[in-house]
Amino acid sequence: ILFFWASKGLNFRLDAIIFLGKDVYTGIVESSEKVHPITKAVNEIVKMANPNSVILTEVIQKIEVIKKFYGDPSKNDVEAELNYNFHGMNALWEALITNDSANLYDNTSEAYSELANWGGWINFLRNHDGLTMECTSDTTKKKIREILMSRGISFMAGQNVTGRTFSLLGNNKERHVLAYFRLASRPGASAFIYGDEIGKANDYEFMRENTEIKRKLAGDKSLVEDARDINRGFITESEI
Repeated sequence: ILFFWASKGLNFRLDAIIFLGKDVYTGIVESSEKVHPITKAVNEIVKMANPNSVILTEVIQKIEVIKKFYGDPSKNDVEAELNYNFHGMNALWEALITNDSANLYDNTSEAYSELANWGGWINFLRNHDGLTMECTSDTTKKKIREILMSRGISFMAGQNVTGRTFSLLGNNKERHVLAYFRLASRPGASAFIYGDEIGKANDYEFMRENTEIKRKLAGDKSLVEDARDINRGFITESEI
């Protein structure tokens, strides 16, 4: 399957890769050392089909753990060429909420220190799930939550908030453009979540409609709404 799609010119995003190779019997449920030879093997198969295809891994861990997914520079063993910069995302929101950008500079220094020469970072403001705040201090996390919870929906037992970027920035066009300008100024590549290019706001109607569809399909009227659905839905021609 990898060989087929790589030969078509595709790149590959390995979602939640840290849970691959877990060993529940020993209590290791994430970031097992077993995941690295698997990631390397995936990359080697992909490169056989297309040397220009790249691997992007999604790893929400400490930066030193994330860097292991690039591979071993001393042996020239390549695992992934790209990683999401979750720490940078949290630092960006800290700067936007507290007007203190010191952590942005610290993140850049840490992210690029001793980085594999083939490695790069994908910078972003949020993803399709929402705004995860696992990579910041408890104090900063509390500050961000206090401001953003009223602009979105609590997610993952209140640890994170979900909502579209435009809504989380108070439906303020200037701040929305500024946030992406700041993102684009960072070293690395910028990822835009669909809808942000036109400043789409939270779609509560889609969440309600999608919940009803899922309830009918499952035959279960008690299914609760998925908060992440306000990030999703359709972009109409008139909105564009």
